[in-house]
Amino acid sequence: MLPAPKWLSHHLGPAVLEPGVSSILFLALLALGSWILVKGLTFVQRYYVNCQRLRCFPQPPLKHWFFGHLGLVTSDEEIVQFHIGESQHFRDVCCWWVGAWCPVIRIFHPSYIKPVLLASGRLLSSLIPRVPLPSQTV
Repeated sequence: MLPAPKWLSHHLGPAVLEPGVSSILFLALLALGSWILVKGLTFVQRYYVNCQRLRCFPQPPLKHWFFGHLGLVTSDEEIVQFHIGESQHFRDVCCWWVGAWCPVIRIFHPSYIKPVLLASGRLLSSLIPRVPLPSQTV
């Protein structure tokens, strides 16, 4: 049940706000809130499905629950040593989280890299959204 228009206009601000205007304002805010809720829930659901798909890839232990693997190595020489050790430990492929939302699949073994490199451009272009350049006309 919707709140009474006079009560809503009293709590929203000016008392001179007409009851019809406050009802329209309330419905607009309700629609906006519903849209934000739907977008948020679809984002969470897509993130959950993506995480379930990435569970098959091994990954090093996370340094932080939110930042993922960021900050795991600090200096240039340490990065090289870390990547050499990681390729020896995981051998084929591993999942690397850059923050909480961005997974990176790192492929080490040539037999795994070959299908990715030999994939047709049509397949890759369907996976990557195309952004027109400013000089291009649509």
